Amino acid sequence: MPELIGSLDSRRRPLMRVQVEGKDDLLSIIDTAFTGELLVDEDIAQSWGVVVLDVNAQIELGDGSRCEVQQGLLTVVWFGRNHDATVQ
Repeated sequence: MPELIGSLDSRRRPLMRVQVEGKDDLLSIIDTAFTGELLVDEDIAQSWGVVVLDVNAQIELGDGSRCEVQQGLLTVVWFGRNHDATVQ
């Protein structure tokens, strides 16, 4: 059975490497209730080859503030299988 290997940083945030086929892995903070959505910097999204959609979304940040982000699609490896993730 595939497993996820990660660690906790000094602030006890769950970290793991997100694997994207053909790209370098990115050390990421993973919400333990991961639902298939990734929030990444625009430069990282471009370098990963995210397919940007003509769709924007309102998201709520950890401090309760809201902002608008573009959405895209990316296939990541999750539990040993390809998973289509929404990227914001």
